[in-house]
Amino acid sequence: MLLRAFERFFPLTGRRIVISYEKTSGCTKTALNTCVLMSAGDLIAQIFIEKKSFKDYDAQRTIRFGFVGLFIAGPSMHYWYRWLDKVIITPKKCLKAATKKTLLDQLVFLPVYLGGYIGVMGALRNEKFKEINEKITRDFSPLLINSYQIWPVVQILNFHYVPLKYRIFLINIVGLAWNTYIGYCAETK
Repeated sequence: MLLRAFERFFPLTGRRIVISYEKTSGCTKTALNTCVLMSAGDLIAQIFIEKKSFKDYDAQRTIRFGFVGLFIAGPSMHYWYRWLDKVIITPKKCLKAATKKTLLDQLVFLPVYLGGYIGVMGALRNEKFKEINEKITRDFSPLLINSYQIWPVVQILNFHYVPLKYRIFLINIVGLAWNTYIGYCAETK
């Protein structure tokens, strides 16, 4: 739907972009979706939560989020969820398998991802190693605890009901709100 609106809004180039996107598969499509939704989360954080004016809007910050989505979050989620489905092979709609996948996701992937996210965002802001380490020490636990209030339920439903090819899309939709929150946390304080 969004692609069709884009196609109508940009009649000369929109159709070519839509066709190219629809031909894109796997990791590239996941990376593009994650880039857009992480950028949108930061935009929402700046405009609606932090109440920044257009003049005070930090485009570099949104670009950092897009970069992380395109080159780190999107590809890592793509390969992680494919790996989970290969390792935990189960019949469809099996709650036991969904629970195992959720536990692995929350106890292995999420902590590594959050630590990496905080570190990469600090590096993209040109912070020194000491500043990045302080930020990881200060922000990691609160982000992880808040994450555990949202993501386990989302992931059990995701692994139990959603086919693999749509899982990251669902995560990105829920992640729009999450990215708004972490965008605010990562860039303030």
